[in-house]
Amino acid sequence: MSLEGPISAGAPASSEPAFYRRRKKRGDEIGQVLLRNGDIKAEDLRAGLRRQEQQGGQIGRILIQMGACDERAIAQALIKQLQLAHDRGQARNHSLAAREQPEIAGLEAPSRPWQTVAVLLLGDLLSLSLAALFSVGLAQAITGAFPTRTYQHAAPVPLLCIAFAMLHLYTPPSLSPPEELRRTTITTALVFMAMAMVVSRAQSLGSFWLAQAALALQMLVSVFFVPLTRAVLRTMLADKPWWGHPVVVLGLA
Repeated sequence: MSLEGPISAGAPASSEPAFYRRRKKRGDEIGQVLLRNGDIKAEDLRAGLRRQEQQGGQIGRILIQMGACDERAIAQALIKQLQLAHDRGQARNHSLAAREQPEIAGLEAPSRPWQTVAVLLLGDLLSLSLAALFSVGLAQAITGAFPTRTYQHAAPVPLLCIAFAMLHLYTPPSLSPPEELRRTTITTALVFMAMAMVVSRAQSLGSFWLAQAALALQMLVSVFFVPLTRAVLRTMLADKPWWGHPVVVLGLA
């Protein structure tokens, strides 16, 4: 007597062997990705899976302990896993995945944090420079002459970049959007208030209000463009392998 019971007459028999269905299902597992990348041999994977079945643990760590591959190969395979999930419409946020499975952290994924810092710095320089040029151009259009004290518009650019660095706004692990917006807005306002005080001492009474208005306009444009540029850069580049993610390793199991 069959232990599985009678097969329903209405249930069509599958034309695909169970072995192939299981192989497709595990095609994106870390071992299969390593095998396709040429980082391990088939016999190493079989030995690692046997050891995992006997002793438990994570297959990635077992393969490293066996000497079948190194940590960089595991990290590359993990990134490939995330890319495959993204291609299937199952994209996962790196930080969220690490928070969901904190026990699997331990291997650094390849990244270039200094390149991330450089991108953010260049974005801020571009935003602040455009705000300065806009203010200078408007002052020239109103007065009919190029401003002689252009330092009042140029000085806030490096000062703000230094202040942002002191507030850890160039670290690869990004702050939450509300916190980043709060820090950039408050810092920008304080730097321009200090510059307005310097301008009030250096300007004659006749041009005082024009200088103050130009600085206020530059501050408003900066407050708008800096967070916007940062958001665009993160949206475009944060999924690149070189971006300095705050996460280490995902999905070793």
